[in-house]
Amino acid sequence: MQFHLVESFRDGCRDRGGLFPVGPKQFRLTHRQSPADQQKGNAWIMLFSLIGLIALLTLTERRWPALSFAALLFFALMGLVGFYYDPLRHPGKTRITISVPNLVLAVLLFCSVFLVRIGRSLGTGQPAIWGIGLLALIVVAIIAAALSNRPHPTATPWPLKLRLMLFGLCADFCAIFSAVYIGVTYGIKTYAWMAVAYLLAFIIGERLVKGLCSRLPFTTLTTELLGIIAGLLLTFNFYTYFVGIFLIRAFASVQNQEAIREYDQQSTANNSYMVSYRLMSIAGLTTQLILWLSLLLAARLTGFSAILADFTFHQSTTRFARPLLITQVVLAVWMLLFIFWIYRANQPKEENDDETQPPTDHSDRQRTNQD
Repeated sequence: MQFHLVESFRDGCRDRGGLFPVGPKQFRLTHRQSPADQQKGNAWIMLFSLIGLIALLTLTERRWPALSFAALLFFALMGLVGFYYDPLRHPGKTRITISVPNLVLAVLLFCSVFLVRIGRSLGTGQPAIWGIGLLALIVVAIIAAALSNRPHPTATPWPLKLRLMLFGLCADFCAIFSAVYIGVTYGIKTYAWMAVAYLLAFIIGERLVKGLCSRLPFTTLTTELLGIIAGLLLTFNFYTYFVGIFLIRAFASVQNQEAIREYDQQSTANNSYMVSYRLMSIAGLTTQLILWLSLLLAARLTGFSAILADFTFHQSTTRFARPLLITQVVLAVWMLLFIFWIYRANQPKEENDDETQPPTDHSDRQRTNQD
C-alpha cells in the first residue's frame, strides 16, 4: 500500500506536468528578461536534478518507499525555496482577480485527473471511465472558449495557433501513450529508454533539426513536419520506437520554439508563454481523450480494466497488443490530419501571390496601351 501511494504520487506529478504550467514559464509572463540577463545554466541544472531524482526513485521505491516519498517532497520544497530566492524574481503587490468559470473548470479538471488516477491505481476501469467522460465535457468547454473568434488579449492567427498546439499532441503521445504501450507490453524497465530518447532530444535535437532544415530542399516548417511524421511512423516498430520518439520530440520542440518567437514578433502583449501553454493544453487534452476513448472501445470495459491493472502493477503481457495497436493507429491518423491541417493553413502567402498576380499584369497592359 505504501509503495503504491509513493508511485501514485510520483506518476501524478508527472501526469500533471502536462496539464499545468511550470514556475519558470509563469515567471516569464510578467518578468521578461533579455537573453543576456537570463541564467542559461538553469536548464542544465534542472535536467541533471531530474535525472538524479529519477535514479533515486528507481533505486529506493521498492525497498524504501518512505525514502522515495521523502525525496519527492524534498525536491518540491527545494523548488519552492529556489523560486523564492531567485535573484531575477521581483516580488510586488499585484492584485489577483479570480475568475469563477476558470476556477470551476480547474476543479472539474482536477476531478477528471483524479478519477483517472484512481482507476489506474486500483486497476479498475469504472472510475477511469467517469474521468474520461468528464474530460470530454471539459475539452468541449475549453475548445469553445479558447478557440472562439471573439476578440480577446490572446487572439492569435489560425496558422500560428495551430503551430502552437502541435507540441501538445506530440508531448502527450510520447509521454502518456508510450507509458501505457511500453509499460504494459514490455515492462517498466524498457520504458527507461524513454529517458534516453528525451535526453538526446534535449542535447542534440536542436542541432540535428536545424542542420537538416539547412540542407533539405524544403521550407523549415515543412522539414519539421516531415520529421515528426517520420518519427511517428518509426513508432510502429518496437526496434525503432525510441528513435521515433526522439525525432518527434526533437522536431516538435524546435517547431514550438520557432512558433513562440514568431508570436513574440507579432504581439506586444508579452504573454507568449501563457498563450502557447493554453493552446498546448487544449491539444494535449484532446489527444488524451482520443487515446482513452480509442483504448476503451478497442479493449471493451473488461480489457480496459485489465490494461490499467497490468500497467499499475507492472505486469507486462502481449495479450493486449491488438487494442494498443488500434489505439496507436487512431492517434497516428489524428496527428497526421492535424499536421496536414497545419501545412495547409500555413500556405496562404503563395495563394495570395497567385491571386494578386493577374491584376498586376492587367495594370501593366493598360500602361502599355496608353503609351
